[in-house]
Amino acid sequence: MEWMINTQLGRRNLPPQQRIAVVKKFEKKIQEQAKITQGARTDLTSSPNGEKVITSTRTDKELAKLAGVGTGTVARFNKVMNSDDDELKKKVLANEVSINAGYEKVIETNIRQRGIGNPIKLGRCIKELEQTYGIEYGGDRKSSSNNYNLKTQSDIAEMIGISVDTLNNYK
Repeated sequence: MEWMINTQLGRRNLPPQQRIAVVKKFEKKIQEQAKITQGARTDLTSSPNGEKVITSTRTDKELAKLAGVGTGTVARFNKVMNSDDDELKKKVLANEVSINAGYEKVIETNIRQRGIGNPIKLGRCIKELEQTYGIEYGGDRKSSSNNYNLKTQSDIAEMIGISVDTLNNYK
C-alpha cells in the first residue's frame, strides 16, 4: 500500500492539500492496522523468540508521513474539511486557498460565533483571535517584509463590529 501511494505521489507535483486528500483514501486501512496494535506492548525492541515486534501506529502520523507533510498540517486540513463551509472546502482542495488560510478562517468563524452575546466569552475570543493572527500591541510587525497583509486590532474590531477602544475594554 505504501509503495502504491509513494509511486502515485512521486509522479505528480501535487500541492499539500491534494497529497493529503489522496492519502486520506487509505485512512480506514491505517486505522485498522492501528486497532490491531492497540493495547499491545510497543516498548520492546526485540522479541526473545525472534518474532517481529509490533510497533505503535498513530493514524495522523502515518497519514502525514505518507503525504510528506507534518501532523499539524493534516490536523488543520481535517479541521477545514470537517467544517460546514463547503465553498471553503472546494477552494482549499482546488489550491485557491492554502490549508493555513482555510484553517484560520474556520477558527475565526468559530470564535466569533462563540463570543456573541457574552462579554467574558467575547474577551476570551478576542484574545484567541489576536493569538491566532500574532497580534501584539495593535499589530505584528516583527514577521517578514510582507506586513501589508497582516491583521491588526482594527481589523478584528471591524470583523466583530465594534471600535478598537471597545475591543481593548473587553480584554
